[in-house]
Amino acid sequence: MIKKILLSVTGFIFFLPLFFLLTSCDGGGSSKNDDEDTLTILEEYNFQIGGTLQGGGASAINLVQTDGVSLSATPNVRGSVNCDTVTQICDIQSVSVGSSISIIDQSTNLPVSGVDINVDTPWVYNPPGSDNPASGGLTISPQGTDSIFVDVTDCDELPGTEIQVNETDCYPWNEFEDLMENPGSSDVEIIASLGWNAIELMLEQAGYSMQVFPYIDEDYLTNPGTNYYEQCDAFAASWPDGPPVNPGGFFITWYDDLANGVPGPADSFRLEYNHCWLDDEGDNIDTYFRGVIDFVGYTEVVDNDIITRIGFETAAEGSGKIGGAAYGWGDDFENQPLVISETVESDGVISIDNELTLTGRYLIVFSAAP
Repeated sequence: MIKKILLSVTGFIFFLPLFFLLTSCDGGGSSKNDDEDTLTILEEYNFQIGGTLQGGGASAINLVQTDGVSLSATPNVRGSVNCDTVTQICDIQSVSVGSSISIIDQSTNLPVSGVDINVDTPWVYNPPGSDNPASGGLTISPQGTDSIFVDVTDCDELPGTEIQVNETDCYPWNEFEDLMENPGSSDVEIIASLGWNAIELMLEQAGYSMQVFPYIDEDYLTNPGTNYYEQCDAFAASWPDGPPVNPGGFFITWYDDLANGVPGPADSFRLEYNHCWLDDEGDNIDTYFRGVIDFVGYTEVVDNDIITRIGFETAAEGSGKIGGAAYGWGDDFENQPLVISETVESDGVISIDNELTLTGRYLIVFSAAP
């Protein structure tokens, strides 16, 4: 039950990995020069996902599974990315101590009604961009029961780096991730796996913002309210309930909240998936997207031709909007929420195996490391 809600999410959106391409953007920022093509990036940025929104509200992401599982997560996750200044590709490097997520079970599918998750030992990915951290630890505090401690360690009986729960039981990574699906898992194992993967899920939310950054440019977005469109993958197999658009795609729309005629800081951007099916090469399991993400209050700060801050955090004054990334149409989260489906192709037929609906709003920003 609960295993499918979070652990499967990593498979849903792995095509949007935790790196981003920071290209020059035409919106202006502090100390921005006229020659937009000279912008460069730093070797390291800190990131924040979640936390306090503009106006004082808390970031929140709600997840609903097709089998009725429903969770609400309040994230405040911080860390760093390491960047190649030539290719301008950045990979996850660390998750900082103090990062946290509070989860409330709204469907009675967890062994407890709520869980507080806290990073107490830094997650370090060595090398940056690795699938799993080489070190790190969590304290997971379920409501009404004892805390659970989860650490990356090198257990004597297993080769390489594994996960250890409460300093006793060790698991290889793939086995640890499967604990949420295994009907024989104990409550402690389910909660431990939930805590670790909830942090990873929040990291993956950055992928959506990273998909939008390169398009915030007059080369793509020429007029407010108009769309830039890109196709997704085409499929040859049939769908049992009739095929979606083939190929589908995604739209990016610019809203000139600052009213200066140029896409840039303080403006809003909408990413709309129109039956976007993505062929995850190498197996028969693929990903299908529908719905909307609104990115409000674009931030871009440039100092001496170097991007020092980028993200979505502060809406234009007088726009009536709240900065951040929001699943769903504006403040109406139930209108076109983001729906992510895992599809399986067998004998020439594509079927939906698992589906997740995301609503809510969260702050996301990358800034120069001190």
